[in-house]
Amino acid sequence: MININTTFVKGRDLTSDQRNIIKDMNRHFNWTPKMSQADFRMNISHYLVMNEDERLIGFIGLHYIIDEFEINTVYLDPTYRGQGIGRQLMRALFETAMVERIRRIMLEVRAQNKVAIHLYETMGFNEIARRKNYYSTPTDDAIIMEYFTKKGEEADNDTYIIG
Repeated sequence: MININTTFVKGRDLTSDQRNIIKDMNRHFNWTPKMSQADFRMNISHYLVMNEDERLIGFIGLHYIIDEFEINTVYLDPTYRGQGIGRQLMRALFETAMVERIRRIMLEVRAQNKVAIHLYETMGFNEIARRKNYYSTPTDDAIIMEYFTKKGEEADNDTYIIG
């Protein structure tokens, strides 16, 4: 049985090991180590860290601004993909949003990332805008998505409430 847990932590409170792993994984998003370090120090920077036992297997990097989460990065170790673990990470995000009384969650995703888009749509995110040719290497559009919560109200089971 897999023992998976998630923790919501400010960027500056990540352990040294967590920071090093996240810095390495952020390279997938074209972040330099210097950019990651700067993000860790920001007051608004938070991470939802997912561990199997003591091993970091995924995370969501976000900025927590008043009553909104702005997701910067979502990463899941490739060996855990396709097993529902990404969905579990998103559910943990929604639970954290409930506790923190978040009103809206925003993210952007490459238009070519069909797997992520499908996950976000099935979790209740809606496309609100598109940035043409926003990404390079390879060139791709950015799809901006948002999810509205009902502050402090729990949704039943896997049904997430929009607006």
